[in-house]
Amino acid sequence: GLNVCALGAKLRVEAPNIRVHVIGFHLRAASEASIACLAQSTKGTYASTRSLYELKAALRKTLTCPRISAAPLAPLMVVR
Repeated sequence: GLNVCALGAKLRVEAPNIRVHVIGFHLRAASEASIACLAQSTKGTYASTRSLYELKAALRKTLTCPRISAAPLAPLMVVR
């Protein structure tokens, strides 16, 4: 599988202006720690959600952030 912590470290060095914001949905603790590492490594944000209500709130907060909303769209990467 993909080592997201290594990816975050690589992004921090090669593209220091990129921030990765991650929303976890119904993840186990080990998966959550692993994927949160990507956000932490790039100085992004991480939100853990367990319900559709929490997911919608996290998406709304992330997508309405001026710093994020003004950025050009990048391809979506889904990590399972």
